[in-house]
Order: sequence, then structure tokens, then C-alpha cells
Amino acid sequence: MRAVYCPKYGPPAVLEVRDLPQPEMKKGHMIVRVHAVAVTSGDARIRAARFPMGMGFMARLGLGLFGPRAPVLGMTYAGVVAAVAADVTGVAVGQRVFGMTGIKMGAMAEYVRVAATSPVVTLPDSVDFVRGAAASFGGLDYHGVGNADVWWHDGAAFPEAQSAGAAG
Repeated sequence: MRAVYCPKYGPPAVLEVRDLPQPEMKKGHMIVRVHAVAVTSGDARIRAARFPMGMGFMARLGLGLFGPRAPVLGMTYAGVVAAVAADVTGVAVGQRVFGMTGIKMGAMAEYVRVAATSPVVTLPDSVDFVRGAAASFGGLDYHGVGNADVWWHDGAAFPEAQSAGAAG
């Protein structure tokens, strides 16, 4: 599969398109065929190693000293479920979904392995994949914390109970 690969920290020019193995299935996961991703501020900060003052060393210990430990960036995605582990219920192959991988990254690829417990929401047929990927960042923040349902209005996603800003 093709993926956007970040071999080291730096400007956007460090990114490469590489052929990588497709993710293997794991218990409690699903594989999603990615149709759209959103390039978030988190992706840009990690790619550039632009961490808050005083946090650079600690961030690099956690994320990778000289380059991202998870070199395929991408926290948000929208796509179609391609495979589901035998122990996962409530989602089916062929289902349109959008969601977040969080700090595990990996969405900037043709396929991403997603934990069934991560924020994954059915994408209505009336909403295109690009809007679904964009709605993931911020729109699912509350869903991940409050486990709220998401409703749609004119192609935009809104958590049912309360909303959360994309930046906090």
C-alpha cells in the first residue's frame, strides 16, 4: 500500500510517499480502506517536532528521538471498513466510517488498522469522505470523552450532547 512516510522531523519536504505492507489484523481491531484524511495541527507539530516550550525532550522520548516512532502520520480518517477481527461486533465490512487513531497515527495511508474501542462513527451516505475526515478532528473529541452520538446537519457533524472545540 502507499503511505505518506515521515523518516525524520522537519519541514513538509521531509515527507515521502512509500510502498509499505498493509497493516495486519489484530484482535479487537478493524482495517479501514482510507478515502480521506485531514492534516491536523497535531500532525504538523509532530512532523516538525514543534513541541511546547520545555517539553521537547520529553516529547521526543515518547514520540521518537530523531523522527516519529510512528512514521506514518495521520490522526483522522474517513473510509470503508475492509476487514473486521472475529471478536469485534457492531461494525461490518463495507460500512462507511470516520474516526481518529489518536497518537497511534497511521491514517495517511491506503489502509489503517483501528482499535474497535477508538472513536469510530458510521458516516452517513449523505456526507462525503472529505467532510467525514475533517469532522473527526474536534467533532469526535467529545465523542471520545463523553461517548455521545453524532448527528449531521448540512454535511457537518455535531456531538449530540455538547460540542468541543478542535483546539480545546
